[in-house]
Amino acid sequence: MSATNPTVSLRALGFRLRAHRLASTSDTRLEPAAKVASISPGSLSRAENGKQALNPVIVERILDHYGVADEEERQRCIELARQGRKRAWWAKYTDLVNSIYIGLEGGASRICYLESLVPGLLQTPAYIEALVQSEFPGVTRVELDRRIEVRMERQQILLREDRPCELVAVLDESIFARPIGSPEVMAEQLDHLLKMAERPNIEIQIMPFSAGAHGSLGARYAILRFADADDPGTVYLEQLHWRDTFIEEPEDVRRFADAFESSRATAEPPSRSLALIKKVRDDFRKQGKE
Repeated sequence: MSATNPTVSLRALGFRLRAHRLASTSDTRLEPAAKVASISPGSLSRAENGKQALNPVIVERILDHYGVADEEERQRCIELARQGRKRAWWAKYTDLVNSIYIGLEGGASRICYLESLVPGLLQTPAYIEALVQSEFPGVTRVELDRRIEVRMERQQILLREDRPCELVAVLDESIFARPIGSPEVMAEQLDHLLKMAERPNIEIQIMPFSAGAHGSLGARYAILRFADADDPGTVYLEQLHWRDTFIEEPEDVRRFADAFESSRATAEPPSRSLALIKKVRDDFRKQGKE
């Protein structure tokens, strides 16, 4: 878990508070604990779901009510509460991005993509610009630059020296057939994929048209995993106009994970995928010179 990521800190705290409530020998309903902490049951429920920050003092009262005596665990929860109240770097971009997803992404230890577009974490500035201009006709230069800026900042989770996030992407072959931007933009983007795939924490596979039906046919999603062993992970379904969906029930997450592994087994292996990307990159380069 990222110690400075407020979204993931709140998520980890929520898991712990819920586990302590259910393990308590007293009343396991939300209402008694909420009353002791002088907050509403709804607030405690949102905190357990990682959606609301709590004052460390309130967390102490809740732990007292649950009878949590282990000092190390108490300090862990209190520190998570403190981290959860910090201002995130992406706070100034909340008008442009889904802040919950950006927070989870920033704290993920592994992300698996099934995509028909190049994932945001692997996009070049020129590709981002072309994509944003197609999605938001008439976008201003200022907003466009901000969208590029936030996406490039997000990519740092793959590049950091200390435990970079692992990324496994299964990309549909349609990313070649439906170019974003000019041939030069596509050639640069595909060259960037090749370079990123050289990193030990990044693996890219192409799902060819010839594969036919597979476990995730027609789907687009990201599966996020976290370092916390108690966290089952989450599935993110991106939709238009921020109507995004998070799937967090462990059994549902497992089903998506199984479907992803099935699709991964059907896709071209990494070596052949990179050879295909290189070939298509060269084709776009030739188009750009015509």
